Amino acid sequence: MRETLASLLAQPVRLQLTEPIVPDAASWRALTASGRFYRVRGPACDAAIVLRAPDALALAAGAFGEAPVGARPLSAVEEETLTRVAGALSGSLAHVCGPGIEPAERILDISGFVTYFELLVEGPMEARIGVALSRDPDAYPAKTLRANDLDGIEVELRVELARGVLAAAEFLDLRPGAHVPMKTRIGDPGLLKAGAVSLARGECGALGDRAAFAVTAPT
Repeated sequence: MRETLASLLAQPVRLQLTEPIVPDAASWRALTASGRFYRVRGPACDAAIVLRAPDALALAAGAFGEAPVGARPLSAVEEETLTRVAGALSGSLAHVCGPGIEPAERILDISGFVTYFELLVEGPMEARIGVALSRDPDAYPAKTLRANDLDGIEVELRVELARGVLAAAEFLDLRPGAHVPMKTRIGDPGLLKAGAVSLARGECGALGDRAAFAVTAPT
């Protein structure tokens, strides 16, 4: 949103982000008093840009390179400019609403929204841009890696020859020379593992002067 605002105002913008909160009913009334609301629908959640009267005036005047003097209603041109500013800012909400968001639409209230945070514009003018969310969005999956991106990464493998079960008390009593029973049968295949994940079954043996594992089947 900072870069979008800087483009709209044709000058650098200083911006701070507040922590998200879940306001109670009284707080919602205070936050949204005399506000303008622009809703953005997305696959993860809906969001609404909240502009209270002083902030709406500061943004609309700032778009014309002016500073508002006192409280006054917006002109028709300023109202249209503010709608375009809100529409441009709404594109940044894809990060919380998910890709493929719908264009911003003016709504009369934001009842049913639960989470709220603000963007504090500290320059070139002072204004607060509120953002309300219909719910806390889940992390939206995005394709960032391809299989080829993992080429060259080394993975440490180990071979499990036999498996057994030992009670905790017996484990604590282990001493050199103790016998630990293995529950697998003689001739059972070994397991090729990466961490706790079994990748393949196979036979254990030797190749030259090295231990070897011959894969017979995937797990």
